[in-house]
Amino acid sequence: WLYKANDGRQVLNFPTKKHWRDPSKMSYIKAGLEKFANTYTSKKIEHIAFPLLGAANGGLDKDEVINLMMEFLEPLNIECEIWEFDENASDDLYDDFALNFDINELKRQTKTLGVKNIRFQAIKDAIDSGLYHSLSSLLKAPGIGDKSLEACFRLVKSMPQRLF
Repeated sequence: WLYKANDGRQVLNFPTKKHWRDPSKMSYIKAGLEKFANTYTSKKIEHIAFPLLGAANGGLDKDEVINLMMEFLEPLNIECEIWEFDENASDDLYDDFALNFDINELKRQTKTLGVKNIRFQAIKDAIDSGLYHSLSSLLKAPGIGDKSLEACFRLVKSMPQRLF
């Protein structure tokens, strides 16, 4: 599925598993790469950057994934990049989130909206520790789960004064 943003950028959504909690499968990646190789010209894709498909949260072997991706992408007549995720890399979204994280305002908003069980203090402690540099790395901090972080991020992003 190809998402086209208003600014002209396109995002190719590339499934590597049936459910987000399942492990990825090489057969899904192979099928997706085959489809991409057969359709990129008709979709007018001239440049693409891929993450290591299924190798981070999907549990697949990094070297096997790279070899499969190279097999399909190297022969194509477009510029292809393969990126390896670095959880220690700076993340602008995280930087804005951390800079504008106001625990008291968030607690007030949750009372107004009736949201419960968000671990604000755990998130605040993780931000203040300086050990984390991306939203996904915050999930490794003690006491922070994906639902809490997602709800907190949505709250911060949707506040009336729009913190970022």
